[in-house]
Amino acid sequence: MRVLGLIGKLLSGPWMTMFYTSPEEQVSHTEGITIVKGVLETTKEYLAKPECVLTTKTDFFGKVLDESDTTLQKLQESPENETVFVKMVKVCLTAVVTVLERQYDRYFAMDINQKLEEETELARCHNIDAEEIMGMFSAAKDNAPNATLNYLSSKIRAQKNGVVDYLDNLVQDERTRVIQMSRTIGRKQLQASRRKSVQVREELAQRIALKQEMKATAERKKLEKLLRSTSLDIGTEFPDLPESVRSDLMGILGGKVVGRAICHVWYNRESKQKEMYSGKVEKVGKLKN
Repeated sequence: MRVLGLIGKLLSGPWMTMFYTSPEEQVSHTEGITIVKGVLETTKEYLAKPECVLTTKTDFFGKVLDESDTTLQKLQESPENETVFVKMVKVCLTAVVTVLERQYDRYFAMDINQKLEEETELARCHNIDAEEIMGMFSAAKDNAPNATLNYLSSKIRAQKNGVVDYLDNLVQDERTRVIQMSRTIGRKQLQASRRKSVQVREELAQRIALKQEMKATAERKKLEKLLRSTSLDIGTEFPDLPESVRSDLMGILGGKVVGRAICHVWYNRESKQKEMYSGKVEKVGKLKN
C-alpha cells in the first residue's frame, strides 16, 4: 500500500492533474505525446534506482512536490524492510513502463509536424467526455426504462450539443425549416437503420441454417456409415424406431424399394434455402463389407 501511495503522489495524481483538465486548459495532443515520452524516461530512471522515490523532491513530471504534504512525508519515511520495498517499487514501475510503451509506441514513432499539430489541436488527451455521456445514458435509462434508444440519444444530444439553445436563437421561419429538414433526414436514417437490421437478421438466420445443415450432414454421414455395415441389426441399433419406419428401412437395406416414390428435403447453399425434391427409386446399390 505504501508503494502504491507513492506512485499515486509521484505519477498517478500528477497525471490526472496534467491531462484531465477542462477544454480551456487542456494540453495539446502533440504536446501530450512529448510529455508522456519524458515521463517514460523518468520512470525508467527511477526503475534503475527505486530507493530514490523516498528522497525525490519532484514528481515524474518534474513538478516540485509540496513539502507541507504530511501524507507524502509519511510515505517517504525509511521503510522497515528496504529490500522488500525496493522489490515492490521495481515491480510496479516495470508494469508502468510496459503499459506506457505498449499504448504509446505508435505515437512515439510518429513524425510530429506542423500539419499534425493543426489537425489535432482540438483533440482531447482523455476520454472523460465519453465517460460522461455513458453516465448520462445510464441515468436516463434508469429514469425511463421503457424509452427508446432514439429518445434517450436525442435528449442527451440536446444537453451536450446545445441543440435546443440553437433552435431558440433562430427566427421562426428558419427554425421551422431546420426542424422539417431534420425530420426528413431522421426518417431516412431510421429507414436505413431498419433495412440494415433486417439484413443482419437474415444473415444470422442463414448462418444458423447453414450450421444446422452441416451438423445434420455430419450426423447423416455417420448414420450412412452405420447402415452400410452388413452386420447391422436394426432392432438392436434402433430399438425406438416405429414399426413402419423400421419396415421401410429394412426394405431399403434389402433393395426392395425400387419403383417407389420418394420425397427428399435438401439445403441449397447457393439459395440458402431448404428445397424439396420428389423422385423415384430406379436402382439400389449393393452393400459392401
